[in-house]
Amino acid sequence: MNAVTPINPASGSLTMSSREIAELTGKNHRDVMRDARVMFEQLALVERKFASYYTASNGKRNLCFKLPKDLTITLVAGYRADLRHRIVTRWLELEEEKQSTALALPDFSNPAAAARAWADEVEAKEKAQALVTYAQEVVEKLEPYARVGRLAVDR
Repeated sequence: MNAVTPINPASGSLTMSSREIAELTGKNHRDVMRDARVMFEQLALVERKFASYYTASNGKRNLCFKLPKDLTITLVAGYRADLRHRIVTRWLELEEEKQSTALALPDFSNPAAAARAWADEVEAKEKAQALVTYAQEVVEKLEPYARVGRLAVDR
């Protein structure tokens, strides 16, 4: 996708850049940046906390945002379903890539290590399910606003 690393070096958490969101959704990067700024304002978040830079093909250093999963999903919740689906699919890929690089098989001959591995897996599944539930709730809450926006555009 994008040459920008999906791992935030400061926290080690996964992020998705506004450039990648634009790529995946077919939107202009400046429009994704505008949408992100509106979201930051509505959520009372500090924009610079998510600011990053990339070097364009012309050598110019440009601003972009690196968003964690919850903000990426919140940002695209007002976008069309096919665009949201591309973002969710990419997040699943990122998480799978991170898990496969960090995953080491536990020593199953050691009952304590096996129990820890099982508990970690259960906790990870619970967190993933909680994120899915949260994302569904956000989409349901924002869907009426997306409909209103589409009606205004159709006029």
